[in-house]
Amino acid sequence: MKVYTEDQVRTMIAQALEMGRQLPPDTCRVTVAGMFYKLGPEALAPGQTVVLIKEPDNTYDPDAILVAIGLNLDGEPISVGYVANSFKTAEGGTLMASEIQDYFDKQIVARVYGYKKPHWILELSPVIDVKGIADMVLGCGEHE
Repeated sequence: MKVYTEDQVRTMIAQALEMGRQLPPDTCRVTVAGMFYKLGPEALAPGQTVVLIKEPDNTYDPDAILVAIGLNLDGEPISVGYVANSFKTAEGGTLMASEIQDYFDKQIVARVYGYKKPHWILELSPVIDVKGIADMVLGCGEHE
């Protein structure tokens, strides 16, 4: 994975804004729901990087966003849950999946912010999504 300097990040963010991209605010947090049906809360740790993947063909929720910690041997995402998209599952002060749809096209990188039992909280920001912005600006396609 390429490492970008702060100046390169600022340039990419400026280019993305010129192209009409809406970027996450400085503090944009979401709740991971459904972890107990997947790998469980032990699958995440503070500071860990995860990938959020839109699932527009999801039969239950067209705004569904999968939370993945990597790929299995078949190249499929290893899911730990979904970004909460209901007031019943989203922790107070976090955004729901439907509210962050405009921040990325297919995938975005997030960082595990912390644990508020029984949910993990993730944080998105323009800096965390450097690779996603670079892909969009440079036309590189999907994330590595």
